[in-house]
Amino acid sequence: MKKNLKKIVSLVLVLAMTLAISVPAFAASNNPDTRSQIKKLQSAENEITAPSKTYIEYISNYFKNHKAYKVIDKEQNDINEAFYQNNLENYLASDFLTIKINDWKNVDYFCKETVVKEPNVSTAKNQDITPYSSTQRMYVTHEYKHLLEEPVVGHRIEVHDTITGSFVYNVNTGKILEYTAPTLKVLYDGVGQAWTIRKKNVSTGARLSSDKYTITFNAGFDVVATVQLDKTTVDTDFGHVYDELEASGE
Repeated sequence: MKKNLKKIVSLVLVLAMTLAISVPAFAASNNPDTRSQIKKLQSAENEITAPSKTYIEYISNYFKNHKAYKVIDKEQNDINEAFYQNNLENYLASDFLTIKINDWKNVDYFCKETVVKEPNVSTAKNQDITPYSSTQRMYVTHEYKHLLEEPVVGHRIEVHDTITGSFVYNVNTGKILEYTAPTLKVLYDGVGQAWTIRKKNVSTGARLSSDKYTITFNAGFDVVATVQLDKTTVDTDFGHVYDELEASGE
């Protein structure tokens, strides 16, 4: 009997805690006026709006040098060449709306890689350096473009996050000698006047392989938002973004 009583008490506590967490998040959307406003916003979200200046600039850069990009579809396949060929005519005709429709329908994210090298880096303190060896510092940057959608209204935004990592390696052996934590820059496109977008729970890291030939940089963050309605605000989120890049000395 005591065991059953304990189980019942535990269940009640769990339910109470669950309700305490859930109610603040959805209380605003249970208000009739708020629900009406949300339905209006949901209706507006059914159509893809005209491309922004940021979108046009990004896509134009892609078509000028598409070989530098990966275009990953929703099944995580690289469809870069197919996307380029299927939309080249639209780009030449400046039909960016059709490109955006095809993009949002088929693409999970874009990624562009940039590599910059600085020769003759001095790391004499490192025991892997010999008097005749040479070292270089390499900067590797991945620029991502993600499409995110939040669940309450169905509002979609594009998140541009840029990860840059640097490391020093021995050009004779290819071994990585030292590295720094990556930097992260985040921009948002298509936010809209009623929305306030911000990131939280940001994390960055670097992981060196056991043989010291490969380095993996990563960054992750949550994208959360507040939408301003006529008489209230609703808090929601667009989910979690996580990206990583792998690099090695050449």
